[in-house]
Amino acid sequence: MIDAIDPVGTMDNRVYDRVGDIFAFQQRYEPYFRGTMRRDMGVYYGVRSNIDGDLYGSRVCCRNIGQTLIRAHVPFGVVGSFTPLDGVKLIAAPMLSELECADNERIRRWVEEGGVLYLSGMGNAALVERLAGHKLQGMTDEKQVYIAPTQAGENLFSPFNSQYPLPFEGALPIVEAGEDCTVLATVTLPWTKPAGAQYASIHSNPPGIATQFPAVTVSRYGKSQVIWSAAPHRSGRI
Repeated sequence: MIDAIDPVGTMDNRVYDRVGDIFAFQQRYEPYFRGTMRRDMGVYYGVRSNIDGDLYGSRVCCRNIGQTLIRAHVPFGVVGSFTPLDGVKLIAAPMLSELECADNERIRRWVEEGGVLYLSGMGNAALVERLAGHKLQGMTDEKQVYIAPTQAGENLFSPFNSQYPLPFEGALPIVEAGEDCTVLATVTLPWTKPAGAQYASIHSNPPGIATQFPAVTVSRYGKSQVIWSAAPHRSGRI
């Protein structure tokens, strides 16, 4: 409630009488304003990973994941370096940067004790390597790439498959996969590189070069598992 002061320096007392009546009506419900918030998972907001104007920064991706969970009716809460992780069974931590490394050990212990973690990108390469074993080798030159489901992950990406993969606008990290991980999708490159006179289509650069670069993986760690995606989460999809 905001009450402006009159230009002459006085206030209208009738405003406070009206607000008092509203509060009196609401007061009867105050005993029921208590309780413990229930959540099935947490969305980890990287405070230090927020870069203004970054299309795939932590803030944007957290919002996109939140929209997806709301549509799926999944209760979630916002967590981060500023909150405890106790009681959360699954955490989505998208596009963390290396500035978030101070919280890596706490996240690692949480996974080791049974929490399921979703990570995306390689900004916090130390955390991804520690939990999934992936080592960053570089980035794709192409900024129009594709995510092709493997046989192990095809049912998760329907209607996309290895012949008609999921398109993504942006460069993806190239990683050497960790041991004993299950690769659910790989990176497919377009027919041509972005620079040069050659092209495959006047309007687009369709998928043409399949690779073994992991795009989505699942790895075991401690009592739980880590899901990693090379691509950030866009609203309603990877």
